[in-house]
Amino acid sequence: MMVMRFNNDELTGQDIIFEAHRDTHALFNFATSGKCSFLLDFKKHQLEGPVLLMIFPGQVHQIEHCTEVSGYSIGFDPLLMNPELTKTLECIFKEPLPLEAGTPFYKELCQLLDLLYTMFEKASGSEQTAAFQSLLISLLQWTAGQLKPCCSCQSQISDRARKIEADFKSLLQEHYIKHKRPSFYSEKLNISTTHLGDTLKSLTGRSITQHIQELSFLDAKRYLYNTDLSIKEICFLVGYDDPVHFGKLFKKHCQLTPVEFRKQIRE
Repeated sequence: MMVMRFNNDELTGQDIIFEAHRDTHALFNFATSGKCSFLLDFKKHQLEGPVLLMIFPGQVHQIEHCTEVSGYSIGFDPLLMNPELTKTLECIFKEPLPLEAGTPFYKELCQLLDLLYTMFEKASGSEQTAAFQSLLISLLQWTAGQLKPCCSCQSQISDRARKIEADFKSLLQEHYIKHKRPSFYSEKLNISTTHLGDTLKSLTGRSITQHIQELSFLDAKRYLYNTDLSIKEICFLVGYDDPVHFGKLFKKHCQLTPVEFRKQIRE
């Protein structure tokens, strides 16, 4: 785990954050001030503090430039979070979340992060480390509880359709590489493939197959952008057996071949 209280000079002195990269840890970032041009999974965001941003393992991210930024950044093992907390935070932080300075939530978040930073600086020994970990998870749970009302996938928890969607997306994250057939997911959920497809279509506008391909090709884009692996190697890594078929599906989905995408995104 890592807790950093940063300012603009400290950020600009870290070359790696200005290069596109992926991490195996999660990042909870709170910029209290400043402006930043930020790339997250091939989408550019113009951020202005105060703003909250969470980066999950595997997401390609890069700071293009920043001006007078300050705030906090916490890096931690995602296994510290239980699945329900992870699911809630993934819903909340689909996009960076602007905040309003001076609100009770803003003030309390600053106080909690300042306490967490102080504890991290002083922590020594297994007991204090365990206490720090507990405080971190409490902070994440408190944040999730405060922001849950703005999360569309948490609305109408009793709604059967919303539960099917949430359970499907959880299964998809776990199995999309090995299992591309829609029937695999409907069988796991104990419903018909037609019912699952109709539910997803009504809530998201996309079919089961489109969801599977969307996640597969997002992973492929990350590899294309952030590695020099061959198209064939990437094809196998994201769960496809035939590179030619993979290339055709990728072009249909992204309007570019894998080679064209790699060239365009790196220019």
